[in-house]
Amino acid sequence: PIILVWWPPTWKNLPKNKQFYLERNFQGECGNCRLTMNRRLLNQSKVVVFDNLPNAANLTAEQAYVLWHRETPAKTFHLRSAMVGVFDTMFNYTMSYRRDSDFRWYSGMMYVFSVKEISFTRLYIDEIIKSKRRLATWVVSNCNNTRGAVERKKYVFKLLEAGLKIDMYGKCFGQRITKNNFTTFLSSYKFYLAFENSWHCRDYVTEKFWRNGIMAGVVPVVWGPTKEDVAEVAPVGSYIHIEDFESPKALVDYLIYLDKNDHEYRRYFNWRKTAITEDGTEPMQTIRPGYEAPLCQMCRRIIQSKGKLPKRVLNSTLSWVFGN
Repeated sequence: PIILVWWPPTWKNLPKNKQFYLERNFQGECGNCRLTMNRRLLNQSKVVVFDNLPNAANLTAEQAYVLWHRETPAKTFHLRSAMVGVFDTMFNYTMSYRRDSDFRWYSGMMYVFSVKEISFTRLYIDEIIKSKRRLATWVVSNCNNTRGAVERKKYVFKLLEAGLKIDMYGKCFGQRITKNNFTTFLSSYKFYLAFENSWHCRDYVTEKFWRNGIMAGVVPVVWGPTKEDVAEVAPVGSYIHIEDFESPKALVDYLIYLDKNDHEYRRYFNWRKTAITEDGTEPMQTIRPGYEAPLCQMCRRIIQSKGKLPKRVLNSTLSWVFGN
């Protein structure tokens, strides 16, 4: 069976960082499916995953259509009017960062944890701690495109006023960090401000937390998602949530306290201690890149359903995207 990913650029002009979708075969635990972005295979595809709204005239009733919703409602509000009409009832399944999606795409999450308390890396805590030379940093390019972006910036400046030293980079501050040494650069900091561009957007935890924090060996300080949403996916004891503090000043005092107390700071890395089996070896962990997980799940569903996904219709795509 063929799964076609309908990305905004044509498949011939695909950016390098999206070439995973260009042509690939899923086998083994995923089933046996062909993943492609070649739109010439549209009529042969059993499932079409749309990252943008398609031309409805090109679609057939034999296929299942999946809406890939990657951004928050605040950032996709311009699509609200476009979804009225034919697109509102066109889609059969959803793929997004939300837990109620048919196929969950982990936004910015490089790995899916099978056991949240076990590390996905072999870096030892001592090696991570030794790399720390700076206190806190924030890298941001969305300065004020959403209300959440405006509010988080206000909170950051309250932290500065309360005495927290923050090195700020990105488009908003005119200081870029090259991609070649991005993770290495971040790893020299103790804390990363993992501030999302939306406040309490359901299940929205992105690369700001995973790549810039956890993967870089930095303790994320979280603003945006609810405490419950973060706890659902994050390793236990790996982050600091701003809602645990009554004021920005209280948070700053705590971060400065951790900076001066290595023992307490190290507690945020205890989750990285990998369990050891009886024979002294480290257990293998089943991990799958976040962008691959939902497509693998989709392929399994197709195989289990004898070559195609059962047709059904979302009552209202508009309500699903913007009503939660």
